[in-house]
Amino acid sequence: MHIIIYKDGKGGKFEAGDEEFEFSFKHNSIAVKLPFDLDLKRLTQELKKDGYFVDEELEGIDSQSWGYDFDFEGYYPYTVYNDKGKWYFSFPPEDYNVEMAKDSFEFNPTVGKEAVDEFKKWLPFLKKAKK
Repeated sequence: MHIIIYKDGKGGKFEAGDEEFEFSFKHNSIAVKLPFDLDLKRLTQELKKDGYFVDEELEGIDSQSWGYDFDFEGYYPYTVYNDKGKWYFSFPPEDYNVEMAKDSFEFNPTVGKEAVDEFKKWLPFLKKAKK
């Protein structure tokens, strides 16, 4: 898998063979635009089957979140959601550019090896839930 970062630094794309997945940074997460629709019930089943904790499904909701451990408050770092008819997979960046800003450090999310590894890990789950 290869990464292309756009010159403006606000996004890019993952290239996996003949597939491309555009991403952008939204709300301190990496939001990857999926080129297919998702079946949330199937995704939930696949994740639970592999032992991941999934936020309880609510009827009529077009998003789903999950994580490695149970979270009492229901925060899970991995999310799929539908925005204006397009599906996105969102996850926290694990790569940061660290810059000195006045008297403190500023951590700016970027996409590097850790993000590629995370996306590669979850892509098979997303494809299994493809409509």
